[in-house]
Amino acid sequence: MEPPATSRRGTDDLISGLPDEILHCVLLLLPSTAAAARTSLLSRRWRHVWAHMPELVFSWGDPQDDPVPASSVFHDSVDAALNAYSAPTLRRLEIHMDIHASLVPAHRIARWLRFASRRLAGRLDLYLPALGDEEGSQGFDLPVCERATEIKLFLRPKIVFRLPLAGSFAALTNLRIILSTMNGGELGRLVSSRCPCLRKLFVLVTLADDCDVSIRSESLVSLFYYANTGKLEIHTPFLEKISVSLVAEAYIVAPNLKKVAWHDDPYDPSRHQLAVVNRHLQRLWIKQTSMLRMRLFDTVNELRLDLSISQGVEGYQSFLKDTDKVPACETLCIKSWTNPHAFAPTMLHLLGRWRCTRKLKLYVQNCS
Repeated sequence: MEPPATSRRGTDDLISGLPDEILHCVLLLLPSTAAAARTSLLSRRWRHVWAHMPELVFSWGDPQDDPVPASSVFHDSVDAALNAYSAPTLRRLEIHMDIHASLVPAHRIARWLRFASRRLAGRLDLYLPALGDEEGSQGFDLPVCERATEIKLFLRPKIVFRLPLAGSFAALTNLRIILSTMNGGELGRLVSSRCPCLRKLFVLVTLADDCDVSIRSESLVSLFYYANTGKLEIHTPFLEKISVSLVAEAYIVAPNLKKVAWHDDPYDPSRHQLAVVNRHLQRLWIKQTSMLRMRLFDTVNELRLDLSISQGVEGYQSFLKDTDKVPACETLCIKSWTNPHAFAPTMLHLLGRWRCTRKLKLYVQNCS
């Protein structure tokens, strides 16, 4: 019997005969865009397939790269790939460099962001931290990405963002900015007037000034805010979750709030005001020095309390005073850095205050 034609022609490439859409699905299974681009060596048919992929992922330190190229070579390869990209729309752009890589110049980052502003209709993820000395700050305008739905920027403190004069991030729902520098007023305007659909905001930045930050949003539901701020003012009717630190003063109007984490030390009711909030929370996480905040609430499903009682009679008496009035809670999580001699009376006191608690979790560290 004569063998099938495909068996006689052992060099036939059936995969290359598939449409580009299916080939893209195959290439997306590879760990990076560099690995996908290497398929160009297979045949002329594969030469430009990668340049139409809906996702581009560049990773310095990719296990496929042996040896790992110099950082400058990696920067050039990213530029070359973006220049060669030919599809009109991109749903994901990720550029990832290890913290031990050399500094990425600000003009390179600005160039990659401009590409994203023109092509991206989806997720942008730039992870470009770096160790090492850097003289002076480097600033650039953050271009408007009208079709981006998620932006994550992990940079370094001496990268300074400036906002463009016009335009909005109309489709953006998730924004995360870590280890960079911004003007406080511009940060407030970005969230309040340039991101009409923003639902999640994660900010861990250095503010270039000590001016107040005002956030007014009808869409925001989650806020993680760590920035050296004079006064933080928040008006968010649908905010459900908030975590705050490094804020000298705060005025928060959030009637739908369900989860609160307050890490500033200490809490001062005259400067940190939750003006309009629910009396019931799903979760409250506070330090011992912020325990007065508990008095704002009647009930909490889960209360997480970080204890570090100062040694001596005065420290323990202050602790007793702060826990004089507490909300009822179903689950009590206590992380304690208490002296062993004070641990037993401390726990007896807390269990007496929360007699209706149904579940108790303890994390204890010996401070003797």
